[in-house]
Formats: sequence, C-alpha cells, structure tokens
Amino acid sequence: MPLAPAVIAVLLAAAQLDASEVPLPPPPPGTTQQTRVPPSSSAAAPTRPVRFAGTFGFDFGFTDLLKVELTDGSSRSITANQGMFLALGVVVPYADGLLETQATVGLKYSGIQASNGSADYLVFPIEVLEAVNVAPFRLAAGLVYVPEPRTSGSGVLSEFDVHFESSVGLVLQGEWVFSASRSGTRFSFGPRFVLQKLQVRGGGPVIDANALGAVLSFTL
Repeated sequence: MPLAPAVIAVLLAAAQLDASEVPLPPPPPGTTQQTRVPPSSSAAAPTRPVRFAGTFGFDFGFTDLLKVELTDGSSRSITANQGMFLALGVVVPYADGLLETQATVGLKYSGIQASNGSADYLVFPIEVLEAVNVAPFRLAAGLVYVPEPRTSGSGVLSEFDVHFESSVGLVLQGEWVFSASRSGTRFSFGPRFVLQKLQVRGGGPVIDANALGAVLSFTL
C-alpha cells in the first residue's frame, strides 16, 4: 500500500508537536471560542504590612525644674524631660524589612508626692523615627514633638505651675533585638538619647531638656 509510508510520516510529525502548538477544534455553531491568555510575567508588588508597635521606658533629665527638701532630710527633684513613658503606634517596614518607619503617641510622667503638697511633669510626646535593622541590632533616629508641655503643683508647691511652648527635639535610639519571629513579632531593648529645649511660655527662659534613657520596644 503506497499510502502507508505517508500516513506513518504524518503521525510521527504530529507526535513531535508541542502540546501548545496543537490547534484547538473549532467551536460549535452559535458559540464563541475562549482563548487562553498566558499569565503575566510581572506579579503585583505585595502590600506593605503595617504592624502594631509599643514602647516603654524611662528618661533621665539633666536640668532641675524643681528640687525640694523633705522632712526626713532627703531631697526630691523633677528634671526637664524626665519621666516614665509609654507609647503606642505603628511600624511600616520597607526595603524587605531592612528599613522601617515608626510613629507613636505616648505619655510621660514624673512627679513628687508629699503630705503637704505635690508636683508633676506630664506631657504627651509624638515621635516619628526612621530605623535600620542590622541583626541583631536596630538603630533609629527621628523627631519628637511635645505639644504644650507643662508642670503643675499643689499645696506648698502650687507655685510650680509653669507652661512651656510646644517643642521639637531629636531622638537617637539603639536597640538589641533579643526576640524575633518570622511572623514579625519582635522584642528589643536599648538606650536612647533625647536632644531638646523647653522655653517658658510668653518669651521666658530657655531650658535644656536633654535626656538619657532606656527603652523596651515590641512589634506585633
């Protein structure tokens, strides 16, 4: 049969065709053919995660705002920018987690309590820090804004009521990351330095409010 070699050649050629090169059968009359479109090679960039963050610590000031002598012979003082603080906010990582922006709103308090009077320093600092993660360390720098800081007193310390102008300062912070997970949970601890000045409202004197402290941070 002279057609056998030709039929065999056609079958061999069809077997060598790639599956993607085999034509689809025509659609039935009255229907439309669906064309398969290959997926795009460029995937959409993932959305940056926004994580919950918090800090807890204490700043030690260098300039006395108030110093009192107690009846037991000891003395207590409130220094500028000193106090225990707690802040909550968010962290936005980028550059594959190498860099991140942290924004927090906090509360800082320092006070003196006595039987015949009390005094305190209470502020609500807002911090925005840019940080770099170089395992196992996290180094950060940024700005702190303190709106209308003030001191207040009662009893024999009632004259301690002082209002200051809103102030912007510089924060330098270094932390050792002692616990971290793939989920992004992180705990870190380290020192910080605040460079700031406070001016008494109404054109009063300018007071150095630099402070050295320690911070414990967490990111969830």
